[in-house]
Amino acid sequence: MGEWLPADTNKSATHAGAGHRQRLRERLLSGGAEALADYELLEFLLFAAIRQGDTKPLAKALIAHFGWRSVFFSATVIAVLALITGASKMRETRNSQAS
Repeated sequence: MGEWLPADTNKSATHAGAGHRQRLRERLLSGGAEALADYELLEFLLFAAIRQGDTKPLAKALIAHFGWRSVFFSATVIAVLALITGASKMRETRNSQAS
């Protein structure tokens, strides 16, 4: 059974960022928040809202727009969600144009 399948059928982890989320998680668990750069910590938090894809550009954009403290302490949830929604819509548009 399954002899007709090619030897390497697991193609899901072949992209350049494969394992990035797991590596960040391991660094956070082993070294605490201090082990991550500011944008990496925000990336880790964004993982909960964005199931797939590169969160680094969004994390850096949020920090650039609101400032580090504002992202965590005074930026409104609505503004952050609007940026996340806008980024995902831009990604969807870009993906549909590429097809």
